[in-house]
Amino acid sequence: MKKTKFFLLGLAALAMTACNKDNEAEPVTEGNATISVVLKTSNSNRAFGVGDDESKVAKLTVMVYNGEQQEAIKSAENATKVEDIKCSAGQRTLVVMANTGAMELVGKTLAEVKALTTELTAENQEATGLIMTAEPVDVTLVAGNNYYGYDGSQGGNQISQDTPLEIKRVHARMAFTEIKVQMSQSYVNKYNFAPENIYALVAKKESNLFGASLANSDDAYLTGSLTNFSGAYTPANYTHVDWLGRDYTEIGAATVNTPKGFYVLESTYAQNAGLRPTILCVKGKLTKHDGAPLSPEEMTAAFNAGWIVADNDPTTYYPVLVNFNSNNYTYDNGYTPKNKIERNHKYDIKLTITGPGTNNPENPITESAHLNVKCTVAEWVLVGQNATW
Repeated sequence: MKKTKFFLLGLAALAMTACNKDNEAEPVTEGNATISVVLKTSNSNRAFGVGDDESKVAKLTVMVYNGEQQEAIKSAENATKVEDIKCSAGQRTLVVMANTGAMELVGKTLAEVKALTTELTAENQEATGLIMTAEPVDVTLVAGNNYYGYDGSQGGNQISQDTPLEIKRVHARMAFTEIKVQMSQSYVNKYNFAPENIYALVAKKESNLFGASLANSDDAYLTGSLTNFSGAYTPANYTHVDWLGRDYTEIGAATVNTPKGFYVLESTYAQNAGLRPTILCVKGKLTKHDGAPLSPEEMTAAFNAGWIVADNDPTTYYPVLVNFNSNNYTYDNGYTPKNKIERNHKYDIKLTITGPGTNNPENPITESAHLNVKCTVAEWVLVGQNATW
């Protein structure tokens, strides 16, 4: 009889555990307050690929912390607010995240959440899973209903009235908005260029989710190029992924979306620390000025000049170091380049090709390189960069 009683009690405990697992509001708080949070999201923008909107919030999660301990957690699907989160009055910290996917957040301490990282994925390139975060914010909750960022019409304790909590994308985006071949007088009667592919040639694999800067010291990088290079910008830890490469289609053509580029993570250039610049690159063939193939003699000369990859292969590259300081680059609106990628920025690049490219796009370009880059930067911050090769 006792065994049967204990067995039934065990089943009841398991059932309660299962219920709590399905309810993301763990840990359960018998509190005397609720908090509702409304967000200000980043501006919407047409996504690369088939994504509808870079600003889509598929899942919004709000966590309430009492010191280091998680007091409450609640999520809402396809929403910009989470309401009636049960908690207790007093000094608390709010942490807000969006599009966290399968990330396990229940029960994490504040320090554990602030230490979270994310990796660049193929899904990101269709604007799926573009994680958004807001820095943790301290609040004072009172007994009863509390509202963060609302207009005041709800009554209760209004916190940051009319100023919703701003949440920003962890990712940035970089893209060619124009690729123009305009050979200089030295080359106009000799060479032309036929684009074939666009690559994120060097892109950071991982970033933090919280902090004044999301760039971390991890030295892992990704590339969309199938070719292995050895240059000053070549990372020591380097992995090829197909999804950081795209076939070139004329920008502005009716059948394709524009611009052409990739979503990337925040990164900082520090050569001595093994941290590399983020590079967007166009690959193609160097041809005669009329588009005809180069002769064997012309290919030999171009190879010896470092313009093409072999004396029988006219493949050439035009790399652009994104948000980088160079005499070949100009920036819109008086923007000062920062030699790094920053979260929630758009780097729109207009590339003007004025001469042959290079056979090693991971080496520094000379100040007399045959390209001009013009870049526009904005928040979803746009950075407009103009590059001339």
